Amino acid sequence: MAWPQEKVRDHQELPSQLTQQREESPSQLSPAGAVVQEDVRVPRVIPVVATNWYFEPDILTVEKGELIELLVTGGGVEHSLSLPAFGIEVAVKPDETKSIIFTPDKVGTFPMLCSVYCGDGHSSMTGRLIVTGE
Repeated sequence: MAWPQEKVRDHQELPSQLTQQREESPSQLSPAGAVVQEDVRVPRVIPVVATNWYFEPDILTVEKGELIELLVTGGGVEHSLSLPAFGIEVAVKPDETKSIIFTPDKVGTFPMLCSVYCGDGHSSMTGRLIVTGE
C-alpha cells in the first residue's frame, strides 16, 4: 500500500506552503472577546538519506503522538523508505527529496526498509523506527 500522495510533498515547496498555511490560519474570538489562535503544531524534522545500501540515520527515535516530518533524500539509484506498520511507502530518485508527515500512534520498534529493488545490497537496506511513550 502506497502512502497517500497528499501526505508527500516536494521538499522545495515546503517553506512557502508552511508560511501560507500559518498566514491563513484563522483566529477565533472566545466568548469573553479574547483572540484564540488555533493550535498549530510544527513537526520535528528528521532528514534521512536512502543510498546504496543503507539509511542514514538507520535508527530513528520518536515519541508516540509527536508530529514528525521525514525529509527523505535518494542517492545512487531509486530507493524507497517504507514503514509498513504505519502504511508508509515513498520512493525517491537520486538527489530527489520528499517529505513525509505523520504522527506515530503506537509504541514499539518497527522495521524501516527499502521496498524498491536497488541492487545486490537491497536486502540489507534496513533500519528501525523506535516509538517511545505511554
